[in-house]
Amino acid sequence: MIARDDVAAVVLAYLNDPRRAGQTFEVVAGDTPVAQAVAEL
Repeated sequence: MIARDDVAAVVLAYLNDPRRAGQTFEVVAGDTPVAQAVAEL
């Protein structure tokens, strides 16, 4: 189960990056920091 704080962080990271418009993704809990995971997509 993913924490609400992590979901919010992912949504915020995507909303602040116009290159992500129209992308579909799945979010899972893990050890990778949100900013790093989003940057690696």
